[in-house]
Amino acid sequence: MGIYDLLTEHAISIRDISKQYHISNSTLAETYSRPVDSWPVKVLRATAEQLELPIEELIGKMDTNEQVLAPFIKWVGGKRQLLGKIDEFLPSHYNTYYEPFLGGGAVLLHLKPNHAIVNDLNEELTNTWQVVQSDPDKLRQLLRIHQEKNTKEYFLDLRSVDRDGRIAKFSDV
Repeated sequence: MGIYDLLTEHAISIRDISKQYHISNSTLAETYSRPVDSWPVKVLRATAEQLELPIEELIGKMDTNEQVLAPFIKWVGGKRQLLGKIDEFLPSHYNTYYEPFLGGGAVLLHLKPNHAIVNDLNEELTNTWQVVQSDPDKLRQLLRIHQEKNTKEYFLDLRSVDRDGRIAKFSDV
């Protein structure tokens, strides 16, 4: 069971914990996106007290195998810090998740919906998401090459490819 399932089961919101224990909503949301064994003691204690559970029982109820997904890119207008607040307004059930402005995908990755339709106007960002989904091995290989060639000259040359037209010859990866 995930923390949000547990909070919902006890009719408790992040706002409740935030107010009573003076921990910001964003800190709670960020903490809850990580495995329970990495939570700060203050958050663990506050959450357990609010749920009226001993800490050991709270940890025992948490799904320690739950895969925590986080954005691989920081994006202007990112929602990662707002996840706790956003959760308060989401319906309990839905069929398909729609995201017209994907950006870094914090909400998508937080919800892990079974069905999603996502979009973004930024073509390079959309391409990045598609490559991460379809060609992660090729992407890792290319990133290793970039890491090995990590010099100022290499960076400046690579930065200029969209200005001098070379980018048109590049693969999506």
